Amino acid sequence: MIRPLLFALSLLSFPAQAFAQGYEPVDLDDDDDPPPRGGGDDDDDGGVSGDYPEILRPGTKPMFFVGAIGPTFFGINKKFDAKNGSRGKLALDFGYHFDGAMEGPAIGATIEQTFSNSFYVINPAFKFWWDIQPVDGLGLTIAPFAKAGYAGALCGGNQCPGHAFNLGFGAEGRLVLDDIGLVLVRPLQFDNYLGNVFDETFFLTYSFLVGGGLIF
Repeated sequence: MIRPLLFALSLLSFPAQAFAQGYEPVDLDDDDDPPPRGGGDDDDDGGVSGDYPEILRPGTKPMFFVGAIGPTFFGINKKFDAKNGSRGKLALDFGYHFDGAMEGPAIGATIEQTFSNSFYVINPAFKFWWDIQPVDGLGLTIAPFAKAGYAGALCGGNQCPGHAFNLGFGAEGRLVLDDIGLVLVRPLQFDNYLGNVFDETFFLTYSFLVGGGLIF
């Protein structure tokens, strides 16, 4: 009678001895909290959020080739009427970003052509851009630019041919699409021509262009 009682007491005292020696029970209930849906970065600084569609992410390639077209108004420092002072402009730009992506300084070249029913001017030039990204995580940039080159008036009539040195400046907005496409709006472009074009030593033009192209 006494021996079974002592055996039962020894079994009851075993857990107390185990805890006294540093024993930790095993948690068999796998009730860990599940990871948040979607994963991602939950830092306070926002990280890369999902606020913008993936197609509008910033561009990761350094080079671009774009074309743009629109009206141009030449001789705005002279007394040209709307019929004689307006014409079309076609621009082809190629550039390379030093930072390796569609942001920061870029250098390249442009070939611009202006035309009407009476005149044609070709204007190759070296060009410099600086893409500024105003919104983190969005492939939108504002790009001021400047260019310097040659302008040749290749046409018939008493005012041609003519030659001039060209200095231009302006700004455009660019939006990258799916890290391959690029659309642009160029609301500001001013060009100065110094030379003998259209019987003028100096005249100023304004252009408004829209277009698009590729990054690679």
